[in-house]
Amino acid sequence: MSVLWDLRVDDTFKNQGVGQALFDEAVLWSKEQGFSQMKIECQNNNVPACRFYHKQGAVLGRIDRYAYVENEDEKNEVQLIWYLDLSI
Repeated sequence: MSVLWDLRVDDTFKNQGVGQALFDEAVLWSKEQGFSQMKIECQNNNVPACRFYHKQGAVLGRIDRYAYVENEDEKNEVQLIWYLDLSI
């Protein structure tokens, strides 16, 4: 299983296909390495990312309400783990 933990696009380049190109490269690399699944980490307050991963075919598989409880800046965020089947 490959893991995509942090994919960010500067505001200057949003809505220009940069995020899609980065994601496509991550998927391609994962497939070339022989992985059949990609695990993707996201937070509940990042709705655009959640929509993007869902659009890519990823399925929300885990919700962890306590993942960031130790971090004062993120203690109210919820970790969402998405899974993408790469064997398709």
